[in-house]
Amino acid sequence: MRRKIGFVIILIGLSVVGYYGYDWWEQRQAIQDMSHEELNEYLGYDDIYETGIDLKNESEETYFFEKGEEVGELNIPAIEKEYPIYWGTDDETLTSGVGMYDSKWTTQPNQSGHVFLAGHRDTVFEEMGELKIGDLVSVEFKGKAYIYQVRKIFVTHKDDRTVIVEKERPLLTLSTCYPFQFLGDALYRYIIQSELIEVK
Repeated sequence: MRRKIGFVIILIGLSVVGYYGYDWWEQRQAIQDMSHEELNEYLGYDDIYETGIDLKNESEETYFFEKGEEVGELNIPAIEKEYPIYWGTDDETLTSGVGMYDSKWTTQPNQSGHVFLAGHRDTVFEEMGELKIGDLVSVEFKGKAYIYQVRKIFVTHKDDRTVIVEKERPLLTLSTCYPFQFLGDALYRYIIQSELIEVK
């Protein structure tokens, strides 16, 4: 009897792993990655984003915030959502909403470099899977709106540290756990990378 129960439990476990494994594989097949030229042609633009937006006229000042302090707002028109952004990506801060990563590899939106935002998949970022290449994402920071356009979407392992790296151009990365419906600690991260195209 115990052997049968053990067999059933193993079978259920394999079914769950198989289901989420297939879901992950299916999402990987749908990942879109285009070159600048391909994307601009697809969207009907001239190749105006080859080097990104020049932020030399922006204030390169570094602002100092307390952990958990609200620093801006993230707007995603494609899913009709607005999220407050808080300073830091520790567990306590992420329970409040979207966190802005603070590190030697990342910058604030007014600086030319890599802005990195993270959020929980089962709260603020539960609809990130609906974003597509070409969608616009806006970060309001210190009285200005920094408009980014989604350029790349992919899934990577949670221990992949090559995502949080220094960038020469002004880029925005959104990160959340993956798969979206997975129970417990997810092994993967869903990554959306966007390029700055306008400052208002």
